[in-house]
Amino acid sequence: MVGVFYGLVLIELILLLLTPSRQQRVSIVFLVLLAIIFAYVPITVSDNRVYNWYYTHPEVPTKFEPVFNQVMQMATKVGLSYQQFKLVIFTIEMSCMAWGLNIFQVDNKRVVLLCYTAIQFFESGVQLRNYLMATVVFVAIAYLWRDKRFDTMYFVMLVGLAAGIQLAAVFFLLLLPMRRLRTRNAQLWFIGVISAGVLLIAVPVTRHIYVLIVQAIATRLPVIGPKMLQYALRFEPGMIIILDVAMAVVLLLLFWRLEAIFKQTDNQPLQSSIRLGQQMALLFYSMVPLYLVAYNFDRILIDGLIVVFAIFAQILGQLTQRNKWLLLAIMGLLVGTYSFATYHYGTKYHNTYAPMIHENAMFPDKTYVMKEEWR
Repeated sequence: MVGVFYGLVLIELILLLLTPSRQQRVSIVFLVLLAIIFAYVPITVSDNRVYNWYYTHPEVPTKFEPVFNQVMQMATKVGLSYQQFKLVIFTIEMSCMAWGLNIFQVDNKRVVLLCYTAIQFFESGVQLRNYLMATVVFVAIAYLWRDKRFDTMYFVMLVGLAAGIQLAAVFFLLLLPMRRLRTRNAQLWFIGVISAGVLLIAVPVTRHIYVLIVQAIATRLPVIGPKMLQYALRFEPGMIIILDVAMAVVLLLLFWRLEAIFKQTDNQPLQSSIRLGQQMALLFYSMVPLYLVAYNFDRILIDGLIVVFAIFAQILGQLTQRNKWLLLAIMGLLVGTYSFATYHYGTKYHNTYAPMIHENAMFPDKTYVMKEEWR
C-alpha cells in the first residue's frame, strides 16, 4: 500500500509538471486508492473510534450536529457497514470538490487534489465531520466568488448546511464583511486591529477581562455557549501555532504581489480570485486570537486552504511559462513545509498519517512498527 501510494503520487506530480494546464485531469486510479485509504482507517484510531461507536450504536444519543446525525442514521437504516458509510462520505467530499472547482472554472484539477492530499487528506478519514463540512464550505465560497444574482444567498445557505455538519463552518461567514476590505489600507487597518487584540488577550490583566466577557456571552448561548466557555477557561497562550500565523501572512503578501502583476489585465474573474485570496488570508489571520484560546482553531485555515489551492490553479493557466514554474515552486514550498511541520507536531503523525498509510485495515504495512512511546 505504501509503495503504491507514493508511486501514484510521483506519477501525478510528473504529469502535473509535464502536461499543459488545460489537459490536467484527476486519475481515477489515484482517487480509488485514496478512497480505500480513507475508508479503512483502523477502528482503534482516535476520532475514528468515536464515529464508529456511534455509527454501530444508533440507539445511543450523540452530540454531533443534526445534519451529520441524519446522514449517519440514513446510512445505518439502509444497512451500510461503517466502511461503506465512510465511502459514501468520501464520494460526497470529492463530488463537492468537483462541484466547487467547476464553479471556480478550474482546468488544472490535478494540482488541487495533490495539495489536498498533502495537507487535508490524512485527517479527513479520522475527522469525518470537519472535512465533510470543509468541502461543502468550499462550494459555498465558490458561489461567493462567482457573485451572480442569489449567489450570496447560496453561500449563506450552504454555510448553514455545513454548520449542521460541524458548527465551525459559521466562522466562514466572516468572509461577507471581509469582502468590503478591498483597499490595501483597509486590509492593513484590519491586520492592526487583530494584532492589537492578540496583544490584549496575551496580557494577564486584560486576559481576565476577556474571560469575563466570554463567560457573560456564553451563559446566554444554549447550544455553543458551553463549548465556548470551555475554550475560554482553558486559555493557554503558549499553544499558538506560529506556522499558521506565518502561512496567513505569507499568503496575504503573495496575493498582494499577484494583484500588482495582474493589475492591468481585463480578466475580471482572475482579479476576483486574487481579491478572494486576500480575503481568505485575512480570515486566516483573524483566527490568530482564537489560536491563543485553543490550537485546534487552525482547522479554519486548513479547511480554507482548499479555496487557496483552487485560486492558485486558476492563476497557473494565466501565467507565462517562467512565472508558472515560479508559482509551482512557491506552492510546493508552502504546501510541503506546512504539511511536514503539522504532521510532525505533537502526536498528529501517529494519530492520523501513520494509521492511514501503514495500518490500513485492507492493506496493512506488516513491516511498520509504531514507536513505543507513542502508544
